[in-house]
Amino acid sequence: MAPLPAPRPPLGNSAAMIRLPADASRATLVVRPLFFLRPIMPTAFRCPGIVRLFVVLVLGFIALPAPARAADDPAAARKSALAAIRAAASGRDLAGLKEKLADAEKLKGEAKYDEEFERLKELCDYLDQFWRAIDKSARALQGAAELEIGDLRVAVVEFDGGSLTLRVSGENRKYEIDSVPRKLCLFLAEQVLKPDAPSNKVFFGSFLLLDKDGDRKLARQYFDEAAKAKVKVAHLLPEFGVAAVTPAEPIEIPTLTAAQRPALSDKSWQLREKTDKGWVKSSLEKTLTQNAEGRLEVKIPSSGSAEHYQVTPRRALSGNFGCRIILQNVKADQTAGLVSAESADEGLTIQLPEGTVMVEIGRQAGTLKCRINGQDAELTAHGKATPKLNGFVALTAPRGTEFTIASIEWAGR
Repeated sequence: MAPLPAPRPPLGNSAAMIRLPADASRATLVVRPLFFLRPIMPTAFRCPGIVRLFVVLVLGFIALPAPARAADDPAAARKSALAAIRAAASGRDLAGLKEKLADAEKLKGEAKYDEEFERLKELCDYLDQFWRAIDKSARALQGAAELEIGDLRVAVVEFDGGSLTLRVSGENRKYEIDSVPRKLCLFLAEQVLKPDAPSNKVFFGSFLLLDKDGDRKLARQYFDEAAKAKVKVAHLLPEFGVAAVTPAEPIEIPTLTAAQRPALSDKSWQLREKTDKGWVKSSLEKTLTQNAEGRLEVKIPSSGSAEHYQVTPRRALSGNFGCRIILQNVKADQTAGLVSAESADEGLTIQLPEGTVMVEIGRQAGTLKCRINGQDAELTAHGKATPKLNGFVALTAPRGTEFTIASIEWAGR
């Protein structure tokens, strides 16, 4: 059996996606080459000590087609609510999970949604009981003799509900609840829930199905064994058809250099609004403001005449490029993507998650790639848009939206 991995630093509140020191203005980011640009970046860009990033402001808003606001679109709100449940379950945010379930239950009223919600609710109940078993087991084992986990001898030194300290190979290792290894979770749960009992297999299967460190193949095995023993699990199996959720790592907010601040000036941007004639330059004033830290604050008035707005760079893109953008206070109904420089309603976009978001978009040899919070993401094409489209990297938001562009980095242009 492989040794237990060293504990990761705690993620803290899983609802927060930024780790900032007490002096937020001095937050730092370890700069790394954009994931899709390493093959096309010159050597100087790749050297850790000589990273050169052309910082030019290029963010904004785009709607293709314009997304409805979550508050006004029940379907979007329900989709977001189910995603929030899965994210909390995956990230072991047990307190947050209860809140997400309560919020999602208020949206019941559509047959398909109700069925999916009830399935998730039942799985999360099994998951909750699984973690309760771990809690009971860990508390009972504090100060007990060493345990054998595979070929390792382990002793539980301390458990306070939020963290677990083990004695492994003569040294103490402290794990936050979100970083306890899967094998250890299973072992602790097995001390309370007999793994051979058919009804208990659903608890183990639910953990392996929903957890970020899970194993869907093994989870299916548990469910199949439960089904063979006449345990009713058929209504839970559709969850295997839903893409697994991987919680994003916390996003660091970089300190802006003197050279980067001009890129976040409102003079580097243009605001466009959607009209019957397509996207045209907007006459709205004071929508973009650079704050004292150098971040670009976007405040679209709710009194605007258009339903949706774009903030785009003044310079269009063609050929190879790479862009990394960090946004704060993103709303559920915002999108990011590459959009046409013309007024035509064309582009390739993706819906953004809420909160602090890192968007990476790049093109190399006609292939367009995107990542959201470090995870590969698929852009949806609108109109006649292709990956070779000449245009702007942009964001879309409806009127009344406020968020902040914390940083932007460019390479390969």
